[in-house]
Parts: sequence; structure tokens; C-alpha cells
Amino acid sequence: MGWRAASVAALAGGLVLAACAPTPPGGPAPRRATLAAVVDSVTNSPPLDRTHWGIEVYDPVSRRTLLALNPERHFIPASNMKLVVTAVALAELGPDYRYRTELAARRAPGDSVAELLVVVGRGDPTWSERFHDHPWAPADSLADSVALAGIRRVRGELVVDASYFDRELVHPTWEVGDLDYGYAAPVAAFAVEEGTFRTEVVPGPAVGEPARVTALAPPGAVVILNRLVTDTAGARRRIEVSRRVGSDTLTLSGSVPLDAAPDTLVIEVTGPSEKIDSLITLVRPYGIKEIARTGCVALERGSGAVAVRAEDAVA
Repeated sequence: MGWRAASVAALAGGLVLAACAPTPPGGPAPRRATLAAVVDSVTNSPPLDRTHWGIEVYDPVSRRTLLALNPERHFIPASNMKLVVTAVALAELGPDYRYRTELAARRAPGDSVAELLVVVGRGDPTWSERFHDHPWAPADSLADSVALAGIRRVRGELVVDASYFDRELVHPTWEVGDLDYGYAAPVAAFAVEEGTFRTEVVPGPAVGEPARVTALAPPGAVVILNRLVTDTAGARRRIEVSRRVGSDTLTLSGSVPLDAAPDTLVIEVTGPSEKIDSLITLVRPYGIKEIARTGCVALERGSGAVAVRAEDAVA
């Protein structure tokens, strides 16, 4: 947890303690501390008095600011900014808002052969194991919809249309060293498992032997170069993840102690072509015999690469 998150937690804890302080038996009722006094007692208490604070409390009912402490000072946003983004999304979209990932097929009426199969992503963040039995469950449902629509062969392309978002998958100010890890996953209109995948790392059978690395993802979704070796029992675990900029080939290097328990790493992944390969793998169990995969992926906002008509809708 970063120092900013720790500061917020400390402030929240201070507010709770101030609100819940018991009244001494037989004594006079304590005066209720003002919000400004509570905040001041937290922000000026060591070691938090060395922290830069920026606080603004606004009451939308009375439309007035209840407290302001350096409200105009610039700070580097931390991970707790997602609380602000989530609050704005709930206010603007409402709690009943639903994301739609459309699947469309271009074919003649009643024909079991489709000329084109299009998946239109709209930024649904729930394509993950947090919300389903496994991360590819929503895609599995889309594949089932293709079969239920009577399609048995796709003669043309399978297209993932991610043009609802722009091409900036990661913010340019993010540090390069963070980009390989799950907390720096790309923001895309079509993302599975929150733009990440997991790998299981298990030590080898003996010291000096390669460790075993298993990608917990559909076949072909990621490419991993395993350079991990098994170290002596009790040694320190050292795992480094690296990748060339623009490449989706990951290199895992370092060492794993012989007595280490199986461990799981969450790693960022971006490649759109691998997503298409994984979708093709998913539709085959439903009797889809062929997809002519040509690598057509629409990524740029407003590119017009794919025009999906209402009559083409499958799911």
C-alpha cells in the first residue's frame, strides 16, 4: 500500500475513532469535535505531519465546501483515484447500467455459413473470474450463441472490433517497469480477465533444474520464455518479468527455492491477435468447423473497419 493510501486509511481511522470515543461514566457529555478539528488532529500528528495533504469535502445537498486543505495543489494520482472514477460512473450511468458486448454474423437468411463474424467490445470489465466461474465464461457464452444461431462454418474473418476505445492502452506517464504486471493492465474495449493472465510457478525436481511455469490461459493466448531455475531450499525467491516494448513475448527469469509452494503471478497482456486465436479455440467445441482467420482487428476509434447491421446480430 502506497503512502497516499496509508494516509487515507489513517485519516479514515482517525475519523472513526473520534466518532466512537466513549463518554466517561458520570462525566459531562463531550463536545462533538468539528470535522476541521478531527482532520487537523490527524494531519498534524507524527509521522503524518510530514505528508503532503490535499483534502476537499463538498456537500452536494447544501452546495457548499465543508473543508478545504490545499484543494488546488497538484498531486500525482495514486491507485485510490479509482474511487473517484467509480463514484462518477455510478452517478452518471446509474447502478442499473449494463455493458453490451455484441456478436454479429453476416450470412444469407437460413444459411449455416457466415461470411463474417464480428465481436464488438464496449469495455465490459466483468469478463473475469471475479464475476464468473472462469475468465472465459462470457466468451464461451458467445460461442454457444453462434451455434444456437445455426452457424456451422465461418467462411470469412473473425473480427474483434475494439474501436469503442482509442488506441492508448496505457497512460504515457506510467513507469515502464510497472507495465508487465497486473496492476498496470491496458484499458481496452475488449479485455478478458481485466487485461491480465495468471501463471503458476512451481520449483523443479532438483536444484539447478528449470522451474515449471504454466500459463493459466487458453492455448496460444500468451508466449512465455521460462528462464527460472530451482535454487536450494530456504533460498530467497527472485522472479523478474520482462518484455520488449510492443511485444507480447514474456521472459520470466530468476530463481525459485526447492521447498517453495506453488505461486501465482498476475501479468499484463495486450495482444489482440492472441485474443482472436483464443476465441477460435472456444467456438470449436460447439460444432463450428472452420474459421478463416486472417488477422483483421479493428482497433482505432471511429475507424469504420466494421459495420454491424441490426439484422446481423447473434447475441
